[in-house]
Amino acid sequence: MVKTWTDLLRRLTAKGKIEEALVLNSAGDIITCSPGLRLSETDINGIRCIFGSHYYSLMKLNFCGRSYTCFRNCESHNCMIGRCEDRILVMQHYNDMVILGMSTSGGYLPHPPIYGVVPCPDEDVFACLVNPCEVSSCAKVPKAVCKADFCKGCNARYFVGKKEVTSLCCNLNDIPKALCPPGVPIFNCLVDPCSIATCPKYPTANCRDDFCGGCNARWFIGDTEVTKKCDKGIQNQDKTGSKANKQKPPPYEKKRTPDMGVRSGAQDE
Repeated sequence: MVKTWTDLLRRLTAKGKIEEALVLNSAGDIITCSPGLRLSETDINGIRCIFGSHYYSLMKLNFCGRSYTCFRNCESHNCMIGRCEDRILVMQHYNDMVILGMSTSGGYLPHPPIYGVVPCPDEDVFACLVNPCEVSSCAKVPKAVCKADFCKGCNARYFVGKKEVTSLCCNLNDIPKALCPPGVPIFNCLVDPCSIATCPKYPTANCRDDFCGGCNARWFIGDTEVTKKCDKGIQNQDKTGSKANKQKPPPYEKKRTPDMGVRSGAQDE
């Protein structure tokens, strides 16, 4: 059982480079990544998994914005995305990976909490990329004390004494606007969906990226969406691989190009 970052790094450093990368599941046990991934050099910030010539973050803080893991919609502080849901500030982080049809399920070892941890009896304990209290605040109640809650997610909960005041801290105006509806995970896309999609029926339609539930390209004429009508009446007679034959599915359908995105979500679907 790995309990600290130091313990984790000591064990991995002793192993050196190996053919399979090591990650942690939510219970803190070491497991192996999918075939094809191998462990790179480790440092104090965590582990890097290599796939081909590209790096994909498993346990590395602040990978966003670097050339080898710059997601198309990389926009959150410390690769974390906050949302108010069920009266708790939920910090959604980069978790399961979907790369070229492979999926690596794993978790992140929580940093030592600053103020304390809310216990979660008989519930799934999540391991998080960072302590939720380190990337959240409660400006409306400055005397509130933050306690990290790893029960079924990466949550920051605020208390004054024994009274929880998290709902007073949550202000949707303070949270990034490009968020998905509750329960719909955000996908971090390596490619701009609009760059590889077309709408043959409406060639003048405007394309908008949609990262909710997948890497989606949505088409609009003015404010009217015409995505589902893009292919209607169009016969796919071109067998040479033209863009007209490479349409993406409508938003929120399960089918998607497997090598486009990396799933982001600390919660089970």
